[in-house]
Amino acid sequence: RGDRDVVRSVAANAGAQSLFLEAESLTIGQANLQSRVEAIAQSNGLLLSSAGGVPDLEENGLKLIGLRVDFSGSYEAVQESVANLETSVPPLIVRELAIRLASGEGGDRPVELAGQITLFGAFRLSGVPESAAAQWNSY
Repeated sequence: RGDRDVVRSVAANAGAQSLFLEAESLTIGQANLQSRVEAIAQSNGLLLSSAGGVPDLEENGLKLIGLRVDFSGSYEAVQESVANLETSVPPLIVRELAIRLASGEGGDRPVELAGQITLFGAFRLSGVPESAAAQWNSY
């Protein structure tokens, strides 16, 4: 599915929850995004080896902040983490995902995957009126 379909689907299910990552500053917003991704990964048993910001984007009048994360874990941990990231609210958009076999091929050991994911979320400063979220409907 395209980014627009993902945003519409999540927006329809979001109810009263904000569609924006909100914080007092961009730096705090990026730190909150990293904490959110780490919490989702940890809840699914995914190990994060590194995380770092990527250049912000401007699309359709929205500021998108992003994160690139290197990870490893079982097939199930990767699958659940990516699904949780894509369906969480406020919505996160996965722009790039690369996965490779790290270990476990042909032996008694379980399959271990490693990869990198780049994702973005719409950001606004705290205190901006919720009516600005209406921009998502035309996205």
